[in-house]
Amino acid sequence: MKAARVTDVLQESEHVWTVRFDLEGSALPGQFAMLWVPGGEEMPMGLSYIDWGSKGATFKVVGDGTMALSKLKPGACLGTKGPLGRGYAIKGADIIAIAGGTGIASLAPAIELAVSGGKRVTVVLGAKSAGEMLFEKRLKRLSVNLQLATDDGSLGKKGFATDIAQRLVEKGGYDQMLACGPEPMLARAARMAEEFGIESQCSVERHMKCGLGLCGACALGGARVCVEGPVFVGKALLSMPDFGKRRLAPSGKVISF
Repeated sequence: MKAARVTDVLQESEHVWTVRFDLEGSALPGQFAMLWVPGGEEMPMGLSYIDWGSKGATFKVVGDGTMALSKLKPGACLGTKGPLGRGYAIKGADIIAIAGGTGIASLAPAIELAVSGGKRVTVVLGAKSAGEMLFEKRLKRLSVNLQLATDDGSLGKKGFATDIAQRLVEKGGYDQMLACGPEPMLARAARMAEEFGIESQCSVERHMKCGLGLCGACALGGARVCVEGPVFVGKALLSMPDFGKRRLAPSGKVISF
């Protein structure tokens, strides 16, 4: 584990924060890191910023660990392990990215890489309400076709991100689909991609303890999400019986989506 210095802590919405920290080295869009606040446990966090000397993680406060992470101050010491896992592989010339909630944290670096490489990118960004929409300004600075959706209709179109994506995909022209968000959303996106003959990659979240493929806590369909994932080809995910249907809680209890 390496020690990193916290450079910035930003509140993105009522419950979502971004922590930026100094960490040299390369990272692929979609990879994650294990972060450790002294006195707590290691936590897996998708990297929302992957610059050479500066990394970042965007997360929702859901417990003591993420609360402690959100309360760090610039200059604080943060333990890091990574980058880890398999990231997105950008392919094709015309890409559609579908993000639900904090899923845009994983996708934002991939979108930026695709745009810098001259790809045409459509981003469908979904949230429960306008107050929970993330990275809207960050994406508007890029040359992307940005489509917004909220469950309550308070911003953009009313409905789910996959509803808008379905209408766009039906018009044709996309070479690749990238998706990150709640697993039922990912399952619908992967099925949509298969129906229209589009290569898809989805970032899946599972409970991770070690981040190195040793404990098996994050197993999904015989794969270790922390090693063979978190980004998987959609077609492979659709062959996994648990995908989009159930997961294991930290206690080992089976939870249905």
